[in-house]
Amino acid sequence: FSVHMVREWKEAAGFVGEPTGPVEVTVPVQGKPTTIDISAELHRACESLLPPITETMLDLISRVEPEYQARVRNNVILAGGGSQIRGLVARLEKALGEIGGGKVTAVEDPVYAGSNGSLAIALDAPESDWEKLAG
Repeated sequence: FSVHMVREWKEAAGFVGEPTGPVEVTVPVQGKPTTIDISAELHRACESLLPPITETMLDLISRVEPEYQARVRNNVILAGGGSQIRGLVARLEKALGEIGGGKVTAVEDPVYAGSNGSLAIALDAPESDWEKLAG
């Protein structure tokens, strides 16, 4: 399988927690399209992402000034292809419960969220900032 195929499957059908049904994909086997169930493999792969994401999230929150930590915990934004993994938001909110609770929101358009944010910042930047960059 190619990296692109696997990424597409993860983003389209990835999940943590209990499956809602089988995840079947059609792949070429010796040139013949063959349907296979990848539920167990997809589940294992997506679950393996939880510890590093959770650990990083909690570590970053702990580095925020104490008076702002509650505000940050209640405004966690999940972006990127992984944000489409079903059940991930709930599992991250559960992890936040261990440090006082919080709210995780997945962006609506994970593919373009970063560029949309960058564009918003660029449009909001004063002309003098652009002149400094042109240097």
